[in-house]
Amino acid sequence: MESRLPQSTGIRFALEERSIYRFWLLVTQVQRCLASFYVAKFGRPANGWRIFSVIGDRTEISPSEVARRTKLERDKITRIVDQLVARGLMRRNQKHSDKRRVSLTLTAKGRRVHRELETMRRTIETEFIGALDPWERETLYRLLDKLQERASLMFDGKQAWKKFDPVARRKS
Repeated sequence: MESRLPQSTGIRFALEERSIYRFWLLVTQVQRCLASFYVAKFGRPANGWRIFSVIGDRTEISPSEVARRTKLERDKITRIVDQLVARGLMRRNQKHSDKRRVSLTLTAKGRRVHRELETMRRTIETEFIGALDPWERETLYRLLDKLQERASLMFDGKQAWKKFDPVARRKS
């Protein structure tokens, strides 16, 4: 299939040059670093830092909003939140008007953990993005905005893959 694509597109298809593969490698390296830091400092669950990243910037947030922002499955979020609540880092608050609705907030102890994580994330971000000149950073941010917008159009929904699968497209 690759050989049939026009060479003039400028898009690189070799594995080591694919943009998505390279993004994945970068994200994996950062995630491993943050997860290792989190586990060493605060214990399990390793994905707890992702939950802290989202909840820590808000006074309260619903579990479904956490799922949307972290891209973690809801059952994983529930398990992680259960552990964080048990450790006194987070609270589940029931809404008075609808007992089925829950919001999540950090406790004072959880806010301290969030501040430590935020300091680590800022240090990593400064060091990592600091490799770029100021104009390169602005270009990168504009490009990332554009790619995020494109991704939300392309990959929305559980069966987004069908848009790209030649067999599934023929059946539609």
